[in-house]
Amino acid sequence: KSHRQGHMVKVDWLDRLTFREIEMINESEKRSSNFMYLMIEFRCVKCDDKEYAIVYYEKDGDEASPIYTSSEIVKVPDPQMSMENLVESKHHKLARSLRSGPSDHDLKPNATTRDQLNIIVSYPPTKQLTYEEQDLVWKFRYYLTHQEKALTKFLKCVNWHLPQEAKQALELLGKWKPMDVEDSLELLSSQFTNPTVRRYAVARLQQADDEDLLMYLLQLVQALKYENFD
Repeated sequence: KSHRQGHMVKVDWLDRLTFREIEMINESEKRSSNFMYLMIEFRCVKCDDKEYAIVYYEKDGDEASPIYTSSEIVKVPDPQMSMENLVESKHHKLARSLRSGPSDHDLKPNATTRDQLNIIVSYPPTKQLTYEEQDLVWKFRYYLTHQEKALTKFLKCVNWHLPQEAKQALELLGKWKPMDVEDSLELLSSQFTNPTVRRYAVARLQQADDEDLLMYLLQLVQALKYENFD
């Protein structure tokens, strides 16, 4: 700093040798230690046509601070986690009310949407539909009534706590193309608690032969624990 501020006589050949030696000493010190170095160069402050170097000093700055490699897990309770999402509920009601008009009967999907619907229909029973997929199935529910494989996906989109929506779903259930007997077993699972839906599944199973029912006997026995006998 003294050299830069002109307090020392500048001798070019000597300065080059000195600064080179200083850099070599600093580099040697760095390599021989396990410490990390951070060089910060502050801008000079000019006051009354005089440049002053900023000297930074922090009290107890040389003291080592402990670094923790692990920390305790802090659990923060979220009382709203199990509560109803009012935004999603309102969106659901608005979306379903706008798509419940007479125009829905003649609504046909384009090629891209049709491919997307086919992908949704081919989902395995354990795959959870997203809200966007549920709205898409509901929007084209009348178009899907000709596909027996789409019935379970449609029933999963229904909010059975909304009377108007449940009424529409049950009306469509009677108009839907009858599903295969083996697919009706899914309607007896814990996901479907509506009595009319479960009765529909039983009615479809009544169309099966006794030999076929023996193949589904284990699933039928398991379905009994989901029945409401009250």
